[in-house]
Amino acid sequence: MKFSVIQIVAALSAVCVVAAPGAASASFVLDTGTPSGTIINELLNTEYAVEFAANPAETITALAAYVTQGSLQPGATFEFQIFANSAGAPGGTALDSVVATWETPGWTSANTNWTPGAAGDYWLVVEPNGIPQGLDLPTETSASTGTAPALGFAYKGTSARSWTTTSTNTFGAEISAVPLPAAVWLMIAGLVGLGALGHHKRGGPRRNAVC
Repeated sequence: MKFSVIQIVAALSAVCVVAAPGAASASFVLDTGTPSGTIINELLNTEYAVEFAANPAETITALAAYVTQGSLQPGATFEFQIFANSAGAPGGTALDSVVATWETPGWTSANTNWTPGAAGDYWLVVEPNGIPQGLDLPTETSASTGTAPALGFAYKGTSARSWTTTSTNTFGAEISAVPLPAAVWLMIAGLVGLGALGHHKRGGPRRNAVC
């Protein structure tokens, strides 16, 4: 029986659709847990960063930080940025950037859609958006707490505008990600189908007709 390339790809794609979940569930690639430290980091002219690991098999969909009220009222904004790791600190230009709006004390999140170009360590930076923001980041007691612990923390002060790694200027952060969407698996299935068809055309052993 002969099959067209469309039939082969369609069959493999159908199998993929059945096997793949309808909606991929998000998981944490970074989760420090709720901060329990007594020190307050002021989000004024200082930027704070937390290091995490990510890979191209997952798309980051949400960024969050534990923020409480400083001198500003609800509606204040701040910015999340993701940077590559360079010599143990955020480096280069931002790979992703999104603005978050603070309303009430606790976890403040912002949706995004960013997939790492390569597996490795990255940095999530929390910084004032435009004018200095009077918001506070309570400290997290340890980088090793939470379901997906931080790899490290850093901050950039107002005087020396370079990153300094720290074990005290820590803060609560979460990053959610989902596996590659089913559409990618459909594409892979299509490529597999094309390869199978090519192999079939090149031919395996032929059987002689029996009279």
